[in-house]
Amino acid sequence: MKTQKKEWIIIAVIAAAALAGVLFLHFRRVMQKPQDVNLIRIMVGNTVMGEYSLYEDQVIEINGTNVCEIKDGQAVMIEADCPDKVCMHMQPITGKYGWIFCLPNEVFIEGIGDPNAPEDETGVDGVS
Repeated sequence: MKTQKKEWIIIAVIAAAALAGVLFLHFRRVMQKPQDVNLIRIMVGNTVMGEYSLYEDQVIEINGTNVCEIKDGQAVMIEADCPDKVCMHMQPITGKYGWIFCLPNEVFIEGIGDPNAPEDETGVDGVS
């Protein structure tokens, strides 16, 4: 009996940690200044693997476990060796939003704005 109770406690702690991580990322994005996404940042664990332009079509192999494809201004996960493959069914990262994660492989991809990109100085918005 004690083994089952310990297993449930471990599962609950892992689930709570995963939920806390997702909520942290969501609220971090909400609190940031809105910015057009023109890059993706790929992290494996706590290490930044690289940053890639959404405007350059390419296929990126990630740590031998996942494959991300950037095509037509969108980034998607096209391959993963994890058992559930949830990351392959997540919404693509586009010019306005996005993140993809693969918990079993500790892969996190987020859409970011390039702080060095020139700002639009025309004064014309999307409606004008």
